[in-house]
Amino acid sequence: MVYKVSAQAITCGIFVQGGNISMTVTFVYGFNSVEERQSLWEELVFWNETTPVARHPWAIVGDFNQIIRITQHSNHQRELIDTSGVNDFNMAIQDSEVFEAQAKGLCYSWCNNNDENPISKKIDHAFINQHWASTFQDSYADFLEPQQSDHSPCLMCVPSLRLQVSKPFKFFHHVIDHPQYEEVVSAAWNCGSIQGTCQFKLMRSMKLLKHVLRRLNRRHYSGISKRVKAQAEKIAELQRSLLTNPSVNTARQEHQAREIWLTLIRAEEKFYRQKSRVQWMHLGDRNTPLFQRSVTQRASRNHIHFFKDDSGRKIVSNAEKKQHAAVYFQEVLGYTSLSTSPCSITQLQQLLPFRCLEVQIAALQKTVSEEEVKATVFALPFNKSPGPDGYSVEFLRASWNIVGGDVIAAVQEFFRNGRLLKDLNTTTIALIPKTPEACKLGEYRPISCCNLDMSGLDMNPAKSELFFGGYLAIQTEVLSGLSDIRIGAFPTRYLGLPLNPSKITFATLQPFLEKITNKLHSWTVKSLSFAGKVTLISSVIYGMVNFWSAVFVLPKRFYEKVDSLCSAFLWKNNTTSAVGARVAWDDICKPKAEGGLGIRLLAEFEVVFRVKQVWNFFANAGSLWVAWLQGNIFHRKSYWITEDSNRFSKTASFWFDAWTELGPLITYIGEEGPRKLQVRKDARVIESTRNGQWRMPGARSEEIQNFLMTLTTIAPPEVSRGRDIYLWRNATGTFTQTFSSKATWEQLRVHSVPVTWCKTVWFKQSVPKCAFVTWMAVQQRLPTRDRLRLWGMNVSSACVLCSNGIESHDHLFFGCSYSLEIWQDLASRIWQNPPLDLMAASTWILQPRQPTRSAATIIIKLILQSTIYLIWKERNSRIFTTTSTPSTSVKASIDRMICHGPIP
Repeated sequence: MVYKVSAQAITCGIFVQGGNISMTVTFVYGFNSVEERQSLWEELVFWNETTPVARHPWAIVGDFNQIIRITQHSNHQRELIDTSGVNDFNMAIQDSEVFEAQAKGLCYSWCNNNDENPISKKIDHAFINQHWASTFQDSYADFLEPQQSDHSPCLMCVPSLRLQVSKPFKFFHHVIDHPQYEEVVSAAWNCGSIQGTCQFKLMRSMKLLKHVLRRLNRRHYSGISKRVKAQAEKIAELQRSLLTNPSVNTARQEHQAREIWLTLIRAEEKFYRQKSRVQWMHLGDRNTPLFQRSVTQRASRNHIHFFKDDSGRKIVSNAEKKQHAAVYFQEVLGYTSLSTSPCSITQLQQLLPFRCLEVQIAALQKTVSEEEVKATVFALPFNKSPGPDGYSVEFLRASWNIVGGDVIAAVQEFFRNGRLLKDLNTTTIALIPKTPEACKLGEYRPISCCNLDMSGLDMNPAKSELFFGGYLAIQTEVLSGLSDIRIGAFPTRYLGLPLNPSKITFATLQPFLEKITNKLHSWTVKSLSFAGKVTLISSVIYGMVNFWSAVFVLPKRFYEKVDSLCSAFLWKNNTTSAVGARVAWDDICKPKAEGGLGIRLLAEFEVVFRVKQVWNFFANAGSLWVAWLQGNIFHRKSYWITEDSNRFSKTASFWFDAWTELGPLITYIGEEGPRKLQVRKDARVIESTRNGQWRMPGARSEEIQNFLMTLTTIAPPEVSRGRDIYLWRNATGTFTQTFSSKATWEQLRVHSVPVTWCKTVWFKQSVPKCAFVTWMAVQQRLPTRDRLRLWGMNVSSACVLCSNGIESHDHLFFGCSYSLEIWQDLASRIWQNPPLDLMAASTWILQPRQPTRSAATIIIKLILQSTIYLIWKERNSRIFTTTSTPSTSVKASIDRMICHGPIP
């Protein structure tokens, strides 16, 4: 059934009556120019926002005449790619809430058919929405050979039957919160009745416990999203009854139903966070939509639909895929072409002259204590499994009182006899695709504990490249053929970073910048609150940039671009412009104590990385990098005066290093210093001594006199005392042997005046979304009606909460009778006479009181933040949805939020 036909798209419904299958598919043929494609993007967004398509399986396939990222251009490593239209395309994808279907086959879908300068691009795409990925979990897009066309045909494969396979056990973290969890685990855990070694008892008990935990999860949490929805409908029904015909029994039922619902939504959030593997976002702020979208996208991306053998035959059935993988890895992991023979202990002792001291031997043979085992287990990262048995660290920590003794016994047994059970001595091979279109097992990177053996014993030609300088083309081809290693070209990548003989330019960083943009464009982050966006920027985006900055000197233009992208993402949910941002980015990039959000301005923070590289040059003299610089770049020249090439002497410079408290002497004494003291400008400190004593002429100026007096407190350098060490001077004047980026940034950055309300807004127990709205409120940056009118908008100035006054920050918090009733009633339960002004209240909360009650201070802070958040939410609800909530219901919501955590 055709729904709509336009110049660039045909949208139709497809129904398979026999299989009760229905889907919507939009077939696209995009125009050639960027301007003409704007109407196509608007049409796709229209289908998602204003039609029922978004609530059903929807796919978009066809020729878009546009790449999504520069890596979809065959020359992206050799030339600057035209990115016009890329940003518009990505924004359309995000606003349409679709993502790329897993693609198989060819990586490019179009070529220019130019024999002299062949160029290939991927301008044909297949996109799906979340409902499609959930309904057709085995679907994928297969890009085939073009045959007589210049485009690759796209075959959208939708298998009609999904084979049900038994999944291995996985411990779900939300089960820990069940009231009967400890009782169930304790009843099922009985190592004492099992005969065998400590390791066998532990593994047998864990295996028996799996059935009990599966049953507990299935009984109380299966279909968790449906349970949450059903419980919400039950609460709504009870509330209707309570507001129609109130009774004590109905009120109690509503309270009990809400308690169950709160337990379920917390379990739902934990469940989807665990499956999504999103580590940077914390629990407790209702991030379930983000986690659900991440789960859907991960499942679609990670599913292996088929393998191809060496002959190109597809292997589809699970049985054949298992057999194919087993044969492949037996040849890779279980076979070697090298003849080996065991080496005796005597032969090893002859080869290795090193012997441990008696003290070291005793330390190595010492029994592992219970405290060491427990500390090691509790130091493991969350949401990680110590082994392939499905139990995570959360299980061990939550059940340590029950299982801890048996875990300790098994570990100590291993250190006593050195034997490890087969059940423990196993690993899971995870296949990481090297390319998005990976089909053959050789195109996957196997990650496992035995990967070290695979990579370390023999050189892998498939992972190697040859680079030549000054060779003829025929010579490079001959050497490449003899070694069976392909010829590489710069820039190449190593450990995720580009290697290039020339300086990194903004053009070189284009793929990295695109990766950052894709993170911000992703439809999965569209549902994030402002607080969630701040977390994404500070944890993920800045983490990526800092990793590169610690290695390379990146151009300032790059940092400014990233800051611009992050600002636009935070305020406008795009990456084009942040015009109209409520708070300037420079103010956001201040410490929280100074009114910002604790984000560091990259364009300014990059100087810390440069300073750290200078520190490493002096302090890490044993590294290969420093040795190369000293031998080739800074030879017999001071680091501080070398311009472009030729630098450095082996130890401290007399004139340019700060080896006294006076700082660099060339600055303190002046350019005439070398002549007055008769010490060469490139001299080392040790060259100014003779026979273990300082060799200095008489003083000719006050500065030289002070310097000579300082020398009397410094022992002359001697070779017998060992190497000089460099110390880092902190802002307090103390010295340390380690470099701290945080402390250095505090010394270098421009400080602002601290704000008085910082601890009222930011504290450990705060709810992120409430704290963010409070942060904007205390700075009077919420878009109240008085501010909207100042911006030229034609809106009413009346307060929608009380209809009696002009809506402003001062009126809303708490000059309005509606907000005043809520704040005064709740705050007076903790402390009497709360102030009726927001700024006064933020200061009043922090005043010292006797007796000191930290719990009361935390509660009053939560009351203030929850009141501000829900008042602002109620204000928006009345304006945009014309629905209103009485103040008594808002007070009840605040009470529940403080007692049970944030609610949607």
